[in-house]
Parts: sequence; C-alpha cells; structure tokens
Amino acid sequence: MSSFKDILTGHYGFTETDWKISISHFTAETLESREFFCRHGEVCDRLAYVRTGILRSFRDHEDGREITCQFFVPGTVIILPDSFNDLKPAEESVQTYIPSELIILLQKDYVALQEKLPAWQKVCKDVSELKNKKLSERSLQFQTMSAAERYSDFCKRYPKLSRVVPIGHIASYLGMDIATLSRIRKSPV
Repeated sequence: MSSFKDILTGHYGFTETDWKISISHFTAETLESREFFCRHGEVCDRLAYVRTGILRSFRDHEDGREITCQFFVPGTVIILPDSFNDLKPAEESVQTYIPSELIILLQKDYVALQEKLPAWQKVCKDVSELKNKKLSERSLQFQTMSAAERYSDFCKRYPKLSRVVPIGHIASYLGMDIATLSRIRKSPV
C-alpha cells in the first residue's frame, strides 16, 4: 500500500515543500473500535485518509435497520461530500470496526490548502470522481450481477473484511438478507 505522502508526491507531483505545507494542515487521530468518525444528522466538516483500520458508512432505515453503504480500508479516503462541501447535516454515519488511524483534514483547512497549493484542486477532483465511479460500479453490479457474483466480487475487493465485519453488515452492503448470504457462503465454489 502506498503511503499518503507517496500518493501526493508520486501521482500529483508534490514537492517536499508542498508535502510539508499540506501535512501541516492535517492531524492524526486514532479512533477505538466502534467509535464514530461522524454521525447522521451532524455536520461532517472533515475528511480522512485511512492509515490503518476498517470503517463503514451506513444509513439508518426507518424500520430500525442499518444499511451499510461503504467500507473504508487502509489507503482510502473518508468523505461525505454533501456534508463536507456544503456543511449540511450528514445523511450517513461512519464508524470503526477496529482501532483505526486516520489523517484528518478539516473543511476550513481544505479551503486554505486549495488556495496555497492549486494541485489540491486536482486531488479533490480525483477523489470526487473516484467516489462517483465507485457508486456507478455498485449500481451496475446490482443491475447485472447475481447475489453470488456480488459476494465473490466483494471477497476479491476486500479479502480481509469477512473476518472482521459482521455478516449482517456485509449482507446489507451487498443488498441481500443474511440467510441468502449464509447460503452463498456455504455453497461450493
């Protein structure tokens, strides 16, 4: 896995000075198991690069179920765009499964960084495009793949999650009930 610095210097051409300016706006934070990065209904005015750990975003359904929307593993960026960009209350919550080390950037520091280093505009554009691409891919999966194919793809993308994440959260993410996922996991490949 590439480090945060490697990504910025290698992919975006940040100099050592650019890196030092950038990192001065970030703070490191460790969240314990089951701790929230942000909660539904609160403004999530920060984004984070995941150094270690596993987190998920989820929405509360009116019937009391939690609908898992996304998983965040090392090397990914946590951002709830509508809340972060427009300072609106978040429609999702983000919570850890295991202790997680994050590198956090507040929205006000994000604005300052874009003014100081124009390359940050490209970084932010790419993060937004990647998030939109992943949403499109997920939508296409639901339209074109069977439940078994979605689970197989999930295992390839996230090989370690099935040991840490409760089966109900995986089933929710894949758009199936627990019984269906259990049957799929028990069936021979």
